[in-house]
Amino acid sequence: MISVFLIGTGALLCYSAIDGLIHDTITTATRGGPAKVYTLAGQPGAYWFHVVFEGFFGGLLLVAGLAWHRLTRISKPAPNARRNSRSR
Repeated sequence: MISVFLIGTGALLCYSAIDGLIHDTITTATRGGPAKVYTLAGQPGAYWFHVVFEGFFGGLLLVAGLAWHRLTRISKPAPNARRNSRSR
């Protein structure tokens, strides 16, 4: 369940960064206040900072989710394989 949450959150952040690149505006959500919109023409420094920030942390969450999924699968012991041996 944790890996699904991490992968989902990372995918949404990556989508937000890609959408910001396509439309030349990026919207950031702040806690306790209204969302802020940065445009490439109006505030290029803040725009590029938030595009890179959301893209980087989105990718980081994707990798963390995939790593979490992989590590939780490794920790489970493999079932014993039975061999059919014929003795003469």
